[in-house]
This record gives sequence, structure tokens and C-alpha cells, in this order.
Amino acid sequence: MAKSVCCLLACFLLLRAVYCHGTHGDVVQIHIYSEKEDPATLVETITGKSFGRLPLADEDIGGGEIVFSTAMTGYVESMTDPSYAGQILLLSYPLIGNYGVPSNKSLSRRNTQHTACKHTAKNGHQSFRIQVAGLVVSSISGDTSHWESIMSLSDWMASENIPGIYGVDTRRLVKRIRQQESAMVGAISTSPAAVKQKVHWNQQPKQYGPAQWSCGNCEGLPGGCIRILVLDFGLKHGIVSKLLDLSNNSQIEISISPGSTTELEAEMKKKPFHGLLLSNGPGDPKNQRFAIAQLQKLFSGPSTLSEFLPILGICLGRSGPHLSLQGLQ
Repeated sequence: MAKSVCCLLACFLLLRAVYCHGTHGDVVQIHIYSEKEDPATLVETITGKSFGRLPLADEDIGGGEIVFSTAMTGYVESMTDPSYAGQILLLSYPLIGNYGVPSNKSLSRRNTQHTACKHTAKNGHQSFRIQVAGLVVSSISGDTSHWESIMSLSDWMASENIPGIYGVDTRRLVKRIRQQESAMVGAISTSPAAVKQKVHWNQQPKQYGPAQWSCGNCEGLPGGCIRILVLDFGLKHGIVSKLLDLSNNSQIEISISPGSTTELEAEMKKKPFHGLLLSNGPGDPKNQRFAIAQLQKLFSGPSTLSEFLPILGICLGRSGPHLSLQGLQ
């Protein structure tokens, strides 16, 4: 009997979380295109309800490539990940938003070594801004229940001017994207007339704070301090935090420079760096022409790299050395 009561209570709470937000929201559509044709042709139009920012019919339509995540949790991490900059994120898990959004500035989780780095976002945020162009979910929770939460997912998106659509069969869309031979792009709009408008998107990560910054300082310290130079193409702050954690209380200095820098070799000669990290980022690696050109200089001439400096490339950054070496062949 007790087991049946617990099951009924759990079902009640789940339905309440799902439908408490489903009774309002303006009708909105997501228009999906195939990039295989030029110009892109309309593949499908799906109707749902809006949350976050309501896209207006008379404004320029923002959109981007449709990508998906099948994770059960982690929407805050995904939405602030610069690798998703300018893309519409589709979440296949059926209930999103139930634990709200934590602060990205004041640390609320257990104490870690990277708490002193003021330039990194906290509590799972991978940057200080929402990077995605839009969010597509099956259902959005109106209730949030978590001790770290400071606002709901919908309020967070509205505060950063990001549109969302719910009431969509996201699992069906994930299957379609997987079967598609080419990328699918989309736009969220309240008006069918938006199909005739030019859909545009920008895959440049949204910046917050200085483009060049550092965590830790080796100045005036005896030998043993580790210096790492990071080229930022869309750096996830969790990478910096993990490097600081892995330092295991030893002294470490992490210098972050924009991936578009044209003075990479000069930057590396300023200080004796012990490693070079090429970060993740959005878009096609071939478009990072400045970085590729700088890496070609380092590989082709006498430089620190010729002395076997360790290089770590993550996601987009992993393609940089390959493309620069191809250019030298």
C-alpha cells in the first residue's frame, strides 16, 4: 500500500512540474531548413509554445544550426558552452528546467582550488553568457527545486534575450537529425511569414570581460611554477578550473589569449611557458585562419615548439595543428 501511495505521489509531482508551465506561452514555430541545397530549402515547420524571450514577428529572425544533446542533466553547462555559440540546442530529455539555474559568479558548491580565479564562471557555467541562439525542449518545468537555484530556466533565458520553444517531439527530431546527410538549420518565430525572411546567425562566442586574462601568478616564485598558454577559440571555463584543480596545490599560472591573435610566437617568448593549450570553440576549424597561420610559423621555424613543447588540443583546437601541418606539406 505504501509503495502504491509513493508511486502515485511521484506521478503527481511529475505531472505538476510538467504542466504548471504548459498552460501559458504564445504559439511559436521553429522552421527547419536543409543546408544541402543552396539556397537552403524548408524541410519542416513545427508549432509549439514559447518560453524565455518571445521572438517578435517584425524583427530579424535569429537562428542557427540545430544540434542536440541526449543528456538528462547539464542544460546550464550546455547552454553556456561557447562551442554551441550561435546554434539552436535541442534537448531530447522529456523534462527540462526542474532544478533551475545557479549563480555564475558567487560560488555555492564545495570549495575547490579555482575559487580564487575571478575570471571564470562558477557552478557549472562554462561562460558568463548563454551562448546558444535558441532552445528546443519537449516540456519546460515551471517549478524549480534546488538549493543552488537563483532563477528559473525561462526567466534566465528571457533576461539574456534567448528564445525557446516547448511542446516539440524532440526525440523524433533527434532521429531525423542523425539520419540527415547534411546539417539542419532553423529559426524560431511567431509568424509563418518568417519563412520568407532571411535567416542569419552568428557563431562568434559572446564575450564577457577582457579578451586576455590569466589565473594564478608565477611572479616572484621559486622554480616549480608551471606556466600554460591557452589560445581561446571559445574556451569552456571548466577547462581552466580543471587545470587549476589538477595542479594539486602546486603553483600554476594560466594565461589566456584570443585565438585570433597574430602574435602567437611573440606571446610565447615573453615568458617560459611549459605547455600550449588550443581550446574548444564553435564553427569550422578551417575558418580559424589567424591561428593556423601562427601555428605554421611556429612549426616551420626555430621556436619554442621545436624544443618539444607539449601541445593539447580540445575539440576545435585539436584540428589546428593538423591543418597547419597540412599547409606546410
